Amino acid sequence: MKITELVSRFEFYAQNHSLIKHDPENKKEKAFELFDMESLVVSNRTGLKYPALFFKTPEVQKDGDPDNVVEGYDTSFFVLLPVAQNDFRGKAAAFDHCKSICDDIFSRILQDDFFDGIEVGTSEGEIGPVIDNCYGWGITFTIQKGFDAEVKANVWEDLE
Repeated sequence: MKITELVSRFEFYAQNHSLIKHDPENKKEKAFELFDMESLVVSNRTGLKYPALFFKTPEVQKDGDPDNVVEGYDTSFFVLLPVAQNDFRGKAAAFDHCKSICDDIFSRILQDDFFDGIEVGTSEGEIGPVIDNCYGWGITFTIQKGFDAEVKANVWEDLE
């Protein structure tokens, strides 16, 4: 599995979820971003649309015995909404709304052919406050898939 494929898949989810409707071609309809603090600040100040989906590119680990190596992708995604300062009911409503969207996305992951043949583990919880009083919900998950350890002769000069 390639990192770029995962990013593209999550952008696809942002484009197709009826409450997010990310449009990468329209700056006013941008509602998907890779997560790091710099991109969060910049995106928010340049007109990010909410609710917005953020995806953290995974850290990849290889584990197991030489004949049974699995590749694990530890990553997360979260959905944010801005909430007026000191609006405690609004904060709770944002958690509910964002959790519902995250559950939709996670349900899609579990049924998506893109993730066929993988094992998924998860944890989730509240996010926020982050930039400009945004709150939301996030899911951290691990994707495990067997590692293809094929030695490709065309990339090794000594094996051609």
